Amino acid sequence: MHDMTRSDETQSPLVTVVVTAYNQANLVERCLDSVAVQKTTFGVRIVVADDASADGTADIVRAWAARHPDADIELIARDNNLGLDGNPAEALRHVKTPFFHILESDDYWCDETKLQRQVDALNVHPECIACGHSTEYREMDGTLVKVKGRRLKSGAFRVDDLFTTQFVHRSAVLFRNFLDDISDDDLAWIVRDVCFFYYALSKGKIIYFDRPMSVYSITGIGTWSGLSEERKKERLQCLYYRLDRYFGFKYTAKFRHQYLPHEGKRLFSIALPYLRKGRRLLVSFAKLSQS
Repeated sequence: MHDMTRSDETQSPLVTVVVTAYNQANLVERCLDSVAVQKTTFGVRIVVADDASADGTADIVRAWAARHPDADIELIARDNNLGLDGNPAEALRHVKTPFFHILESDDYWCDETKLQRQVDALNVHPECIACGHSTEYREMDGTLVKVKGRRLKSGAFRVDDLFTTQFVHRSAVLFRNFLDDISDDDLAWIVRDVCFFYYALSKGKIIYFDRPMSVYSITGIGTWSGLSEERKKERLQCLYYRLDRYFGFKYTAKFRHQYLPHEGKRLFSIALPYLRKGRRLLVSFAKLSQS
């Protein structure tokens, strides 16, 4: 089932906010409210991807849309659960705007100037592929646990910097639209937080400013936080291996501690030409390490 509620637009949307939801009926309105109150000089489109929730999340979104007739909102109410990766990956194919943002429905924004500040920053820095900021980590009762972020003298960082610093939380990052460059098969795994950062940084720098404008809710039951520590480690190991392979094993030395025990690590490879029956062919040699 594909449900859609949309207002008459007076401004062409510049940003699409993809909100992913699964059994978040008690939190999704707070998330949508934090997007709706954004003060911008441009249009904002909201795409809510409900992954076959069993608690009436989709109905809450429909009711919210009815109360906000001026909102440009599309609801994708799935009949079948696509899972942690499949739901956001499919939803991102609905992005047609120059910028996009991914926001899980249990998180929210805490600054109504967030999107305007980020778009302005990216307009000033065309060499940057994304813009992020610090994030508040709060318990469900609102207690502030920590502020996650980093202070950067240059204001922008590159892919190599990710090996020596913490990630900016995805609820904080506005991306330029680079989605057309990604195949469906690759998007299915690149969509994970850590992979998205590495892939984005292969396209350009990320500009950062230390202003907390988003909140990560510590629920303990989210699609990631609800996993066991063993399962989290296993998923991260698989993702890091796929990342290194995707980038031609350029970062093997830095990724080596993240490999699965049975996966080989390519230390180098070389391709040599040779002739066979008048045809010029290439033979490849690679050295792997199983340590």
